[in-house]
Amino acid sequence: MRLTAFVFVHPLFFLPLFRCCVRFISVFSIKNTEGIVYLRNVRYTGKKMR
Repeated sequence: MRLTAFVFVHPLFFLPLFRCCVRFISVFSIKNTEGIVYLRNVRYTGKKMR
């Protein structure tokens, strides 16, 4: 009984979470190039500071 209930609740519970993950990944992929450039700049400035 519990297992079947879990199987029914499982997709209902994780569907919004999955949608949020997909939305986050899409936004992240759009900003990915900018993020990589930003991280490189931060590392470069960090090396300069030392």
